[in-house]
Amino acid sequence: MGNSRVYRGVNPDKLGTPAFNVAYDADSFNQVYYKLRYLERHGVRFRRLVMGVDYFQFGVFSDARNSVYGQYLGPEYLRDYATAATIGERLREALHPIDEDAFDAYMLTDIELTSYQPAVVTAFEAWLREQSNEFGARYLNYSTHADFALSDFADTTHLTEAGADKCSALLGRDLLGGDAP
Repeated sequence: MGNSRVYRGVNPDKLGTPAFNVAYDADSFNQVYYKLRYLERHGVRFRRLVMGVDYFQFGVFSDARNSVYGQYLGPEYLRDYATAATIGERLREALHPIDEDAFDAYMLTDIELTSYQPAVVTAFEAWLREQSNEFGARYLNYSTHADFALSDFADTTHLTEAGADKCSALLGRDLLGGDAP
């Protein structure tokens, strides 16, 4: 789950286990939260949940595709825009499943070419680690992984198909403990 970085950066076919990518362009944490609730209401169970977290996503409370998402995610989702709910509240709710033993959670820092100040990145990383520990999620940070080169990027924040396959193979190995292709 996540925004375009996960939508374009994780290829389920390369994970080495049955998977589906429900991320989409411009999705923010409020949409992740309501997508999880939708899956729960419809009895969809999964063993692992990978949720992308990146610097950009914390600055967005997206209403993109409300006309479509509202049909599936319900009136509560649409009312969310009239409340003072913060992005941080939705992140905390999305990371806190109703049944904590239902699945293994992973937080994936998306790979991007950044121009953020090092102190900002360090503080963000520390906060993400704290959040992942609090919710029992495994934190995966590929943002500075040595296997990625400039040629793996389509732009400053999105991977090419080859880059996505590379990222997905790494993610698959981490999810399956070394058993992915």
